[in-house]
Amino acid sequence: MKRAGQGSSRRRFMKQAVLGAGAATVGGGTTVLAAAAEEDVSPITVPAEFETAKHASLPEVDFPMTGAQVFARACKAEGVAALFCCPGNYSVVHAISDTGIPTYGGRHEGAQCHAADAFTRVTGEIAATSGTEGPGFTDMICGIAAANSARSPVLVLASNKTIFAEDTERGIQDGYQQPTTEGMRKYGKRLITPARIHEYAGYAFRQLRSGVPKPVHLDFPAEIANARFRDPSEIVERTRSNHFVLVAMEGEYPVGLIELRDNDHVSLLFVDTRYQRHGIARELLARAIAVARPAKPGLDRVTVNSSHFGVPAYERLGFRQTGPERAVNGIVFIPMAHQLDAGQESAP
Repeated sequence: MKRAGQGSSRRRFMKQAVLGAGAATVGGGTTVLAAAAEEDVSPITVPAEFETAKHASLPEVDFPMTGAQVFARACKAEGVAALFCCPGNYSVVHAISDTGIPTYGGRHEGAQCHAADAFTRVTGEIAATSGTEGPGFTDMICGIAAANSARSPVLVLASNKTIFAEDTERGIQDGYQQPTTEGMRKYGKRLITPARIHEYAGYAFRQLRSGVPKPVHLDFPAEIANARFRDPSEIVERTRSNHFVLVAMEGEYPVGLIELRDNDHVSLLFVDTRYQRHGIARELLARAIAVARPAKPGLDRVTVNSSHFGVPAYERLGFRQTGPERAVNGIVFIPMAHQLDAGQESAP
């Protein structure tokens, strides 16, 4: 058998391997290996477009934005180190790739999920993996189970049937994903409210970065991935009679957010990693307290349910633990409270 040279392709290697196995099996027999005389095909080459794309500049992504782009920006801000994906879930995959997060494609969702798990084990960083709905997602199950057993913080993303098609048999690749991963992940959510994308991104990364790390599974109906937001105010439309939201802006870019529920409980408090330790969280808390006081006379404390990861930051803002660690609906948290002096409108 001719020795493989530098120009060997996978096709040539497989042919030679089969011929070698056939010759060994036949021994001194009469089988004629006609393929041996076959001309070798040209080796597989990498198209020039791949090299061009590698050096292309990233697109400018700003409002108006889609739901997928809002989520992708959260992934970038939270330091997702890589995305391993297969064709499908295009809105989310393209949005994440456009942020500059290294994105790797493959032919099988299971292999890509295992790759994300392996990447996380080697680097210690959070990796995401993505698949399309139906059989694409089910191909990922063994990889999700392996990551769960290894305590790997893998972010599992998958597209899914539209909310409009819920409880119907529309489509041939639909399925209820969250029950499938029950017991194989730390937290999971089917996203159904576009205005809460940033909130559930926060929940997801809170679980990935705190306590015992395990996979987190989010599935994206088309209405969520393709939702349109004209400006940052539309992302925080959750404002209701018992909620209000304040956003810190750097020019037109949102760099921090706080949400108070019932004027005395911090539901959300996030600051972009590039702007942390600049007093933004402290200022957001101070302004939130100032807004809450007229609506709640006698306000003497503000509470928060913190992840392990967030406890040091809240302690710097004046919060103290008020009880043991708890778990509600799969979310582990530590109850904390910040006692306020009369008339106080800023954190110490």
